[in-house]
Amino acid sequence: NQLKYSENKGLSKLSEKLRTAIIKASINNNNDKVRMFKESTPEPKVSMKTIFSPKINLFEDVDIEEIARQLCLIEFNIFVKIRPSELLNQAWSKAKYKHKAINALKLIHRFNYVSTWVATSVISCPKIKQRAKVMTKMVRIAEYLFSYNNFNGTMAIIAGLNQSSVHRLRHTRRECSLKTIQTLENIESALSSDNSFKSYRNQIAKANPPCIPYLGVYLTDLTFIDENPNTTEEGYVNFSKRRMVFNVISRIQQYQNTHYNLQPVIQIQNLLLKVNCVDEQTLYNLSLKREPRNVDRSEIE
Repeated sequence: NQLKYSENKGLSKLSEKLRTAIIKASINNNNDKVRMFKESTPEPKVSMKTIFSPKINLFEDVDIEEIARQLCLIEFNIFVKIRPSELLNQAWSKAKYKHKAINALKLIHRFNYVSTWVATSVISCPKIKQRAKVMTKMVRIAEYLFSYNNFNGTMAIIAGLNQSSVHRLRHTRRECSLKTIQTLENIESALSSDNSFKSYRNQIAKANPPCIPYLGVYLTDLTFIDENPNTTEEGYVNFSKRRMVFNVISRIQQYQNTHYNLQPVIQIQNLLLKVNCVDEQTLYNLSLKREPRNVDRSEIE
């Protein structure tokens, strides 16, 4: 399908080239991917005693790194399907255009789903040591995701740990080891939104694919670019705006070409696709029960 633009009849060759490049890249992304790996696929870190059990527990029976690996596969499978046309005209944020940004919205939904899962997993634990244990595991998952260059997934974990219902649990955080807290702070610093995500942009610039970029950064960039007029004061097509849009989309596309050399473990993916999630208000109310305001540590189980 060709992308449609509202342009003057005098559309220049440069605009046509930009349009053709985006369409061609879209076709290549969707139809011509060939997965070739120089190295053998690492063996999944699973126990044959538990992996086929109908009672398998995600945190008790599955290796933390393998959870991160399967998250990478799940999220890359969504990311790789995002087409250039989905990133035009802020389609992901406008009700009447959302049908044009199905895959971009799926990745956004997945981000929110993972964040809510993180918060739910922590708050659901009635005892403080249990909460600290789950929080520690979530930080370790984020650490592995970061090492696998899954910045979108890493950010989702961090967002979950920073939800108000979790962030206010100061006694729970103090139960975590210094190493865990330091790891969390290092990741937060690397993905900080300060100076327009300068640290993150530097990080991804030196990352070797496979990689899942944090989509929110690029959607924000495209939103700011879209605020510029489509035409100049003289009535000509604003080619500068078109170039900026093309550059952002190209940066996203470059990471769609290299797949993760990992083996899917369906049992783990199924668990990750149907995790328990509770709405934010319910979580906050439960958080207040877990650690009431101004309570002393000695009063918490």
